[in-house]
Amino acid sequence: MSIFVGIDEAGRGPVLGPMVVAAVWVEPCNIAKLKLFKIKDSKKLTKKQREYLYDIILQNSRFHHYIKVMPRIIDSAINMPGDNLNKLEMRIIYSLLKKHNFTTAFIDSPVKNIKQYLQELNNLFPSKDIILEHKADENYIVCSAASIIAKVIRDRIIDKIRLRYGNCGSGYPSDKKSIIFLQRFGLRYPFLFRTSWKTYSTHCVQ
Repeated sequence: MSIFVGIDEAGRGPVLGPMVVAAVWVEPCNIAKLKLFKIKDSKKLTKKQREYLYDIILQNSRFHHYIKVMPRIIDSAINMPGDNLNKLEMRIIYSLLKKHNFTTAFIDSPVKNIKQYLQELNNLFPSKDIILEHKADENYIVCSAASIIAKVIRDRIIDKIRLRYGNCGSGYPSDKKSIIFLQRFGLRYPFLFRTSWKTYSTHCVQ
């Protein structure tokens, strides 16, 4: 029986909070149902739309999993010689693919060197069809579904941070509210932030 899996992340760029990598397994018969609800890349949807579609996706998927990559894990990868965020994300993608059987995987690529990582995936899953592309979350509905799952989970985590500590903004370096939050709490609560990032060191001076 054919089954598709889509994988995408949310929160790769922020200095605050985790990156979330999600995977969704969908049977072909449910792809048409997802299309009826106009599932698309999470960045093109409002928060309210994502929350609504989150439940629709769960109802029409066979499995779903997500991994919260906390700031300390990201910092460890960045600070480790020979490692980086791209390699960390690819390791997480490998672990998600191993959770359930699939015939075709649609993955939004975190790396520029697609050929190298595609070869690694093909070696790990020799009998599967692997599609590793930039903007796969825009081009394949099952990958769009994964992007929604990842974004909703990250948004909920940020909402909890906001509720406990105050207005933290979106967590992105371009967000003035996030920078003010970082300046206020960066040294007091470093576990909330990616301390290996230049944004952190720039705004958190001892």
